[in-house]
Formats: sequence, structure tokens, C-alpha cells
Amino acid sequence: MTDGDSGAADGGAEPPADAGSTDGGAAGGAVADAVRERRCVAVALADGRVVDATAPLDAALGVEPAVATGEADFYDGLAAAATDGAPMERVAAAAAEGAATRGTVLAVETDAGRRVVRHAGLACPPDSAADRLALFEDVTRTRERADRLDLFETLAERARDGLFATDGAGRIAYCNEPFAAWLGADPAPFVGRSVERVVAERERPAWTAAVGDLDPETELTREFEFRWRGSRVVLSVALTGRSGGGVLGAVRRPGHEAERADRVEQYRTLVESAADPMWVVDVDDRIALANAAMGEFLGADPADLEGLAVSDPVPSEAAERIAAALETVRAGDRRRWHDTDLRLPDAEGRDRRFEATFGPVRADGAVVGTVGTFRDVTERERRRAELERLRRLLAGVVCTDVADGVREIGELADRLAEAVDGEPAALAAAIRERADALSALVTKTAAVDRIVDTDPGPTTVALDEAVDRAVASVDGGSAAAVDVDVPSVDVRAVPVVDLAVRNLLDNALRHAGEAPTVSVTATLAERSVTLSVADDGPGIPDAELSALERGAETPLEHGSGVGLWLVEWVVAKSGGDLSFATDDGTRATIRFDRADTADGPLSGSGDRGATTADPGGADVRVCHLDPDRSATARIREAAAGVDPTVAVERAGGVDGAVDALATGRVDCLVTDRLDDPGWDRLADAAAAADVPVVCYAGVAHAGDEARLTAVDSLVEKGTGTAPAAFLVEKVLALAGADGDAPRERDAGADAAESDSEAPDRSAGEAVRPSADGAADPTVGETVEPSGGAALRVATDAGTATRVPDSHPGFADAADPPADGESAAVTTATVGTSRRRVGEWGLTLSVDGDDLRVRYARDLTPAVARERRRALLSALVDHARDRISVVDANGEVVYHNEAFADALGHEDMVGVHSAEFMAPGELEKGQLAVQRLLATPELDSEVLDVAFETADGERVTLALHFAVRREAGEYAGVVNVARDVTGAAADPRLERYRTLVESAGDPMFVVDADGRLALVNEALERLLGRPRSALRGTHVEAAFATVTADGDRPVDGARGPDGGHGSDDEGGRDRDPAVDTDEWWRPVGVDRTFCARVRGADGDRHRYELTVADPDAFDGAVCTCRAVTARERRAAELARLKRVLGRVLRHNLRNELTLVTGHAQLVADALADGDETGGDTDDTGLDTADDTEDTDDPLALARSIQRASDDLAATATTARTAERAVGPGDAERAQSLSTVVDAAAEAAAERRRPVSVSATLPAERAVVAPPSLVTGLEALFGALARDSAADAPTVRVRASEADGRVECRVSLPDSGVDRGTVDPFVAPPEAALDRHRDAGAWLFAWVVDRADGSARVDDSGDSSAVVVSLPAADSAAGESPTE
Repeated sequence: MTDGDSGAADGGAEPPADAGSTDGGAAGGAVADAVRERRCVAVALADGRVVDATAPLDAALGVEPAVATGEADFYDGLAAAATDGAPMERVAAAAAEGAATRGTVLAVETDAGRRVVRHAGLACPPDSAADRLALFEDVTRTRERADRLDLFETLAERARDGLFATDGAGRIAYCNEPFAAWLGADPAPFVGRSVERVVAERERPAWTAAVGDLDPETELTREFEFRWRGSRVVLSVALTGRSGGGVLGAVRRPGHEAERADRVEQYRTLVESAADPMWVVDVDDRIALANAAMGEFLGADPADLEGLAVSDPVPSEAAERIAAALETVRAGDRRRWHDTDLRLPDAEGRDRRFEATFGPVRADGAVVGTVGTFRDVTERERRRAELERLRRLLAGVVCTDVADGVREIGELADRLAEAVDGEPAALAAAIRERADALSALVTKTAAVDRIVDTDPGPTTVALDEAVDRAVASVDGGSAAAVDVDVPSVDVRAVPVVDLAVRNLLDNALRHAGEAPTVSVTATLAERSVTLSVADDGPGIPDAELSALERGAETPLEHGSGVGLWLVEWVVAKSGGDLSFATDDGTRATIRFDRADTADGPLSGSGDRGATTADPGGADVRVCHLDPDRSATARIREAAAGVDPTVAVERAGGVDGAVDALATGRVDCLVTDRLDDPGWDRLADAAAAADVPVVCYAGVAHAGDEARLTAVDSLVEKGTGTAPAAFLVEKVLALAGADGDAPRERDAGADAAESDSEAPDRSAGEAVRPSADGAADPTVGETVEPSGGAALRVATDAGTATRVPDSHPGFADAADPPADGESAAVTTATVGTSRRRVGEWGLTLSVDGDDLRVRYARDLTPAVARERRRALLSALVDHARDRISVVDANGEVVYHNEAFADALGHEDMVGVHSAEFMAPGELEKGQLAVQRLLATPELDSEVLDVAFETADGERVTLALHFAVRREAGEYAGVVNVARDVTGAAADPRLERYRTLVESAGDPMFVVDADGRLALVNEALERLLGRPRSALRGTHVEAAFATVTADGDRPVDGARGPDGGHGSDDEGGRDRDPAVDTDEWWRPVGVDRTFCARVRGADGDRHRYELTVADPDAFDGAVCTCRAVTARERRAAELARLKRVLGRVLRHNLRNELTLVTGHAQLVADALADGDETGGDTDDTGLDTADDTEDTDDPLALARSIQRASDDLAATATTARTAERAVGPGDAERAQSLSTVVDAAAEAAAERRRPVSVSATLPAERAVVAPPSLVTGLEALFGALARDSAADAPTVRVRASEADGRVECRVSLPDSGVDRGTVDPFVAPPEAALDRHRDAGAWLFAWVVDRADGSARVDDSGDSSAVVVSLPAADSAAGESPTE
């Protein structure tokens, strides 16, 4: 291995670079590299036309033959070949003025490709046959060499090994940051210092002995103690000699592998400490690994489960479902996880419900096993079922009982208004208004319930027609004005979108003043439609909008709030966005996706707003050939946010793609059809159109090797949006969007100027190429900027010379090769600076007159760059790290010997990395790259990647990689790898790692301080951040919103009403154990929380977190299960429950209070004018049968009161039923006599006049929920309602036997009507489904929950309802809770 550390003596000529000069070994090689392919071409001109040239100009400069032969103007011809006209104008202007020029860079197109040349011009001596000499130095590869140096600078700094190099005197010529960091310093202080000064004094003799006999063919590895300013560290150093003297060192810290082994051990801890059952299944569907939770659930030792078929430890039904799931995983997409529901008996035989997720384990292109994680969802499903039942109950009350009662009140109010006048008539009209308001509320509530019940999905909806229906259905009065401007457009929305618009209109018209003006407008964008409903009213209060946004009940000041909930639901189900602005009136804005752009082209817009769908206006035009329409949608979505703009067109098939390519309107072809029979035709069409091809497929290895080689890039499709964003990055790089001019400048001017300007640096600075491509040599030397180029033309008549001031001039002793093919390199001194100069000699002949041309270029910066590149190349190649570089298309552009040795290949440059990676690993790497691209503040990532060696074996390397960018665009990755050894190579630990990394569920380990110590790939995908960035982050930064029950933050944050309440009136019992700031710190028991996480896709996801306390270390392990989809239904039910409960608790109660009050005022006014009064009870209600005298105003008023009270009682029962399903209604011991008395009192007060005659055992208590009181109240009220007596008496008798109390409830004066009591004795589901009676359902629910029973007994004198309940252990029971 050579490097460029040594140099030649000052002065004197050196052999030509192509003659194999070594210049003291490696320095000569650096000089040769600096001038290699710097071919010079001289052109003699007369009157602007070519009269002679040293090489064919059509090949060298791309000019036409007529220009090369002097038949046409040279400068015009050169301008035509140039890719940028501005430099050419300067060259032509200088020639016209006869001025000398130097260093003007031109880029020209030739038959051999694009070339970059540096031009120098000089007037010939007087009396010469030619009047001007133009010289062109080919510097095409100068930028390439500068990029190569930059690459090795990056590699040296990215290496995980500490790297250093010394010169022949033992001074440190270079060291990277990892080496300096181990000594607690930056690199600069070490450069120029003797390496022995940083070796511990007692180690110096051993160091001197170790390095004394080293040469480039010898390597030695041993440990040395280093010290620097008080810090001491033992490092393992791999040493080899340098050809010019000195050594190269690759340094590691002993014990690093032990740290990695500790991390791998964390995989075992996570799996074994997790509360969720987990397993790994091999290719034969036998259990290869089961964790402790799986063994505990199945009642078996996990070790005994290993080797069993998966069907053995589970029931046959579950075994069939598991087998089907495994088959789906084997046949599905490589990154697809499969969920299924299972019913499994636990170790005690109890039936439990599980949600199981299965994922593939791949090797050699096939699924060789699966991983499974199981989450017990028994309680979650029980809660969801309870919410479903409660929704049906409350909806039935509101939509049936309340609707019928409100209708009756309205009809009675109409008849009352016709029968009276004056103040009573006004009160009757007010009652009718309240009935109408309640009727409208019921209609809205029914609409919300219908949406939840039918659960409609988005479909194509004509928005203009929906708006027209909504406008026609509202009545804002004669003074209201509704202006509509909605074009004809289809959107993706639920079919009831008109209900949302109607409620917005209704809300605006009712609250915008006496003469409201409401406008409904729609604005079309390329992919969406924005609908606005604006009014000029006071606006929705901020408190109500805030409550709506956080999912709380809205206040009462602005109507019921049900309409706004309906709007929010419709928009959410449609996949749209809803927002409100209240600065000037109220403006509600809804964004819908358009339904008419599913197949149309789409352009990204950057920050210039939406662009036309016409692909002709886009910067890059992509043709996508793929039967998966959703893949096109994802690409379009990714392209919408980039600049330059990208248009994506779908091709219906290979024929359509070929036709599109033939039109010349495609810049890049993206396809997954490598295995299509028409592939050859497709590839030929792409080649003819000179269009790059990207394979974007679920399995990027599809197709044979020839087809795989034919594509320009590979991108794994995956299942999310990140791969599409990565694809767009690659398309932009391949298509060169908006980059032609910058690339010409980069490759042209930068390349040329890099030799002529180089800034001074101090000896201690780490050096990289400057913006113009220049760089200094090995650190420790000071290099002046280049002196530029000198040009001399000599004829027999004279000599013309131009030498820049800082140029060392010509070395007449130098003898360069003829014809400008290469240079002679000399060393000269200018002041105190040593300069390297390359001289070219060329000869032209014009009419027998010879022109001897001498061109001398100061190559000092170029030689310095080559020497530094050689040094860094040697260091990187010497590193023990396996280092490689992959370009944007996935091809290897560099690798060191260690990487090649690890995989058993000699040369992998130019081969796609997929050829060496195990199946499935390419996608894993690309996903990680996507995370890095999406997180600009992070520049590296670490993950384990499996490779296949030349012998067909598999080796796993711990890969540390970083993204490379060029001109702001993705240019590939730098990979630094190490072997996975020690504990990490243990097969059983590897299975633990496989389970964690292949699982679809996010998992992580936190330390005692709550900081993430280990994260799996699923968590990386969720958060869109690499594990290297997540490690050390506090878990609360990743999971900022964690709740104990899915509703209230566990840190004690207050609820929407400012308190710590729940959804349920009366609250729920809370477990104080979960009210802790440190939810991630379990105390001996597993705990489950809910978390809302904003994912990498920008959406909020809901997860169930199970936190366990491991025995192995002080910290916690956590497994997460996505419940977004599963909980969506439960969340909708809970929200509907809040709406229905709010209607019953607040709206109905408030309206009925007004109705009852108005009716009482009417009754009082009418009673004052009626001396006979009437039979009334102590409540003021007429106890006579009012139904016979339906035209009597007083009877009508009191009938309204009674109807209102009946509705209020029904609402009370429904509210009690709402509380009954909560944990606060748990069974408890209650005094039976107290319960019966409370139920009787409530029935008499809220229902019909009734008395209860009870004969009960003294001090007898029963075990039942507190809502037993309301259940008995409903039963007493139902019996009294069907009695013919004005004030019926209900008899209650009780007896006790065998630990149970039996109560007989009957009407002594009349029999119990079976139709009345059948709902009460039916099972709860039947009471709800068949009878839809809230009171009966509550009674049946309470009895069933208390482990009781109810039946009708006809054996006695009169039939009775018999209720059997468990007797309490103690006779002293608690009072019932209202």
C-alpha cells in the first residue's frame, strides 16, 4: 500500500509522469495521479480559423469537421459545442481584443461524452504565420479526484476504529476524531506531535520496538496504554508500516464487544420479562422459543414447549386459526404482519380472548419461520361490548321514548294554545317551541347514532349535490340569505356528508343574528376540495371549540353541541380535516379528498402552491407501471411535497408504458414488472428513450440477474409511505432534475479552479477540499495557492510569454513528451514555498513555420490532494472495520480489504449491494436510510445486517452507516461494519433478537432513569427515528401522552371540566396505583396504559402499553400493541355515549324544566279561574283521569306536566343505566329495606303515585350494585302504570334460604300483566333487543350482574315477579348510592 508522505528534493526535473516516476516512492505516484489524463491540445489560429492543431478537434473539443479543418470560424464552432455560452463569450472577446487569457473553463459535448477543458490563449509573436495560440488542458477528472479525496476524508472520520498515521520521524501526520476522542481531545493538538509523547512512558520502549521493523507488508496488533493531559486509556492498536517511513494505526478499545454482548442480552431480558406471551416458530411450524409469559399462560415450562407443533398446546379451533395465519404470513408480502383473534383457555381453564400478531422470519429468499406476539384483550372486548349495549339502550331512549314523549307534548301544546288566549296561550306556544327544539335535537342525535350504527365508509359523493340538499333542508327565515358557490366536483366522503353541511348551515342561521348572511363556497385544488361555511354572526365561543377539539362535551351556551359532533364525525369518517375560524363571524372549513384524480397525473409543488395536473409543466415526469393503484397514490403523495416538481402518470400495462416512453414525455420509468413477459420490449423502449428504470417492488430480487442488472436502481416497496419518499429521492437523482447547470459548474469551473486557488491553513487543521475543490496536502505542511499556468509560444521570429506573478516559471531542463499527451513534473522554489510544476510541450506547423508551445501548470494543490488521498486511502484500507461505500443506485463504489475479506470477494466495485445481502436485508437498510433522510439532524444509524459470502454462507455484521449527499441530493451511504461476535452469536440469543426485531409490535427497554436502552425496528418505524437517536432519549419524549384508562393522563392532568372526572356522570372508581408521574416505572406488577403517539406519517396512533418489571436489571421492559383500528369502534361508541348521555343529562333536563314550569303556570292561571279546582295530590297534579276530557285546558296543561315528568323519569333511568356499566357500580352489601324504601320514594316522586307495602327480614342485606334502587323503581313504576287504581299499592315480601334472599313483588288488588313484566324477567340482551325498555334493561342488567335471577310466578293468589339475590355475609348493609 502506497501513500504520498514523502517528496522529492527541491529543484531539478523529474521524469514524465507516465514514465513511472515514483518520487521517493508514493509521492511520485501522487504526482502521476495529479497529471494523469491531463492531455493538452494546442490550436494555431489565423483570423479566427484553425490552421493547425495537435490533435483532432472534433474528438477533443466536439467541434464540427468544418471548424476543425478551418472552413468555419473556430470560436463560433466552439460555442456551439459548449454547454454554457457565458464562458465562451469571454474567450471570444479576449481573442478579438488580442488579450491573453488563463484558466477559463469550458464544458463541451463530444462523441465520447462530456469533457471539461481549461483554456489559455496568447497572441503569437509578430510575423508568425498564425496570429493566436489557443491551448486546452483536459481537466475532466479533476472534480472526480476531488470527490475521491472527500470520500476518503468521510470514510476516515466515519470509521469506528481510531485511525492515525505517522511520518518517518514518528510525528502524527493525521488522526481522526474517534482516536482523539478516546484521549479526551480534538485531533488538532496531536497533529505534528511525536506519537511517543502520547504513549505512556512505561510503554514507550515496547512501542519503539514494535514499530521499528514494520514495513507495508507487516502487521502487528497489541495493546498499549496512551495518555494525554491526565487521562489514560488502554487501546488495541493494529500497526503496519508506510512505504516512505512511519506507520498506520487502527485503534480499538478493548471491551467494546462486551458492550455489544450486553446489548444483545437485553433482547433476552425484553422477551423473558414481557407480560405478553411470545414465541418463535420454525419452518416446520414447531415452537423454537417460548417466553415465560407464554409458559405461564399455557401452564407449562417454556422449555417443554420448544419442539412442539404449534397446534399441540392450544384447542383445535385456535390451532386452525393459527395455521391459517402462518400460511398467510408465508404467502404474503415480505413486510406484512398478520393479525388474528384467538380464544384460548388459560392455565385454570378460563376462556380468554387474544389478539395475535404473526410476522415472517426470512432467509435465503424464503420464509423460514414466524414470530408471534399475543395480547390478552378479554377485558378490552368486554368493555367494548358494554359500550355497544349502552349505545343501543341510550339511543333507544332518545330516539324512541324521548321522541314519542316530545311528540305528545307538542301535540298537547298545540291543543292547549287553541283552547286558551292571553298569557296562557303565549306559554303554550313557548312549550311548543321547546318541544320543537327537543325534536330537532332527537333528529340530530338519531343521525349521529345512525352513522355509528351503520359505520359507513368513504365513497364518491357529488359535493355540489350534497350542498344543494343541505341548503334545501334548512329554514333560516325570510330575512336569512344563503349564498352558494360550489362547482360540480366529486369528493371522497361518507354518504351522509349533506348532514354535516346541513348542521353547519343550521348552526350558522340560528346563531348569526336576526338577518344572517351565510355563504357556502368550495375551492378546488389538484387533489382536494376545501368547503367553507361562513356567517357574519358572533362566532362559536372559544371554550366550545376547544372542547370539541379535545373530544369533550361542549358547553350549553351554544345549543346542544350534538350538531357539531355530527359534523366532526362525518369529516373524520370521510378522512378529511375540519377547522374553525372565529375572528369575524364563524368560518367552518372542511377539506375533502377529490375523487376524480385517482388516475390522473399529479405534480409536486414545493412552496409554489398547487400546480397543474398537466405533466408537461413538471420538472420530472415519471411513468409508473404497477397494477397496485395504491402504490401510485403513495408515490404521488410523496412527490407532492418536493421541489423540483414531479408528475406521476399511471400506465395501464406494458403497451401503455412503451407508448409513453416513445412520446419523449417520460424522464423516469418506475415499475415492478421485472417478471413480465413484455420486459424486453419495455427495457428496449426505456433504452431508446434514454430513460432510467427503477424497480419499485415488494420483492426487489424479482426477475433474473440480467433483468436486475438492467435497472438503474432498486427500491423496496414495503407497506408505508417512507419507501415512496425514498423512491422520489432516487428518481430526482437519476433524472438530474434542476441540476444540469449546477453540475456543469461543479465539474467545470470548480474542477479547473481547484488547481489555481487553495487557501492557507495552519499545520494543525484537519483539511478537506474547499468549495472550489482545492485542498491542502498531508496535515503538517503549509501549501500556498496554485500559481496558475504559464504559456509560451516560440517561433524562429520571436517568443511570446505569459507568466503569472506567483508562478515559478519554466524549467528549461524539463523534457516533456511530445504532442501534449503528458507532462514532465519539476520541483521549484518560490520564496520559501516548494512548488510542483507540470510542463507540457507541443509543436505546430503553419506554412512551414514551427510554433513551439510550452505550457506549465502549478500542480502543487493537486499533488497535495493526491498525497492526502493516498494517505487516507491507506489508512481506511488498513482499518479493521469493514468499510464500503454504496452510491444512490445501490452499487458499490468502494470497499476496503477488510470488507472484501469478510465476504470472500476480491472486488465488488460496480456490483449492486443486493448481490451480497441476504434476502430481505436490502429493504431493512433502505428503511433505515429513509428514516435518516426524514430526520436531517441525524446522520448515522446502526443495525445488524446479514450478508451472504462467496461460499454461500451467512455472516451478520453490525452495520454503522451514514447518508452521503452531493449537491443536496441523496448520493448513497457509507457503511462501517464489524462482526457480530461473542454473546451476539449465541443461537438462542439470536432467536431472542429475531423475535424482537421481526415482531410487528413496538418494543423497548428503559433503564432506571426512564431512558431508552433498547428499541426494536417496529418502534423505529413508528417514530420515524433511528435507534441511534432514540437510545438515551427519555421515554416520555417518545410517548408524551400516556393515560391510565385511555382518557385521563396518568400524570394527574385535569380533565376537560377542570376536574379529575371521567366520561360518566358520577365518575368512575380510579385505581390510585396508576396515578403516578413515572408510569414507566412498574412496582412489582405488570401494568397496562394507553398512549397516543404521533407517528412518522404525521398521524396520531393509539397504542396499548404493557410495562413489566424485570428481575435482571433496574429498569422496565415495554411491549406496545396498536389498537388504533380496534379501538376506533370503541372510541366512537364512547363518544356517542357522551353525546347521548349529555342529551339526557343536560339538554332534556333543561328543556323539560321549562316545559314543566310553563305548564304549571298555565295550570295555576286556569285553576285560579276555576273555583271547583279538581282532585289534586300534594304535588299539584290532577289525580283524576285527564284523558277523558281532552278539550279541557286545565287537563291539557296537567297532561303536559305528567308527560314531562314521565320523560324526566325515563331520562333518570337511562342515566342510571349509563352509570351501571362503570366500575363505580360494583356489587356491594346493601340493606334490603333501605333499597326498597328508596325505590318506592323515587317511584312516587318521579313516576305515578304509588305506595309500597313491604314485609322484609329484619336487617337483611343483599349483594347487588347500587343501581338496584333505580331498577326496582322502574319495576314499581311499570306495575303502577298498568294498575286501574288512582294510587296503587305494590306489595313486597321477602324470605331467605340457602344464602339467598327471594323477593316477591306483586299488585295485591290486581294481577301482574305479563306484557308489562316480561321485559323485566328477560335476559339483559333480550330486554334490550326485543323490548327496548330502559328501565327493564337496567333491572335485568342489575339482577344478572349480581348473580341473581327474576321470573314471573303465577302459583299464588295473584301473579308476582320473583327476584332472587345473594344474601350478604353481614346483616348490616350499606345504604344504596343514588
